[in-house]
Amino acid sequence: MDDDDQFHQAFGEHTGISSYIKSDIEKIKNNDVDTKKLGITQCQYINDLAWRLLGQYIANNTHLKSIDLSRCGLTDEKMALLFSELSSSASIKEVDVHNNRFGMTDSGVWHRF
Repeated sequence: MDDDDQFHQAFGEHTGISSYIKSDIEKIKNNDVDTKKLGITQCQYINDLAWRLLGQYIANNTHLKSIDLSRCGLTDEKMALLFSELSSSASIKEVDVHNNRFGMTDSGVWHRF
């Protein structure tokens, strides 16, 4: 499956992701010089493939400075998919993931960020 097919499968019209968010993600994928911030509010529709691809797009983007994923229902698994490739992204200065539930303590209690 080529890049365009993967993008359509992850973010296409039948995924429930709004056209506005899809447009922003496509700009990040294409390393658009004017796209400095990503804010996603409808994360309940984002599947594992989409999280992984979004992480790849962010890692390869040299202009993105800020990511807001607050209140996205992020889990440990989704965080791993998203951030597994981000170590190579030097442009990111701010990541907001508050009001998500991930990072379980040894006692089994969730930390709320």
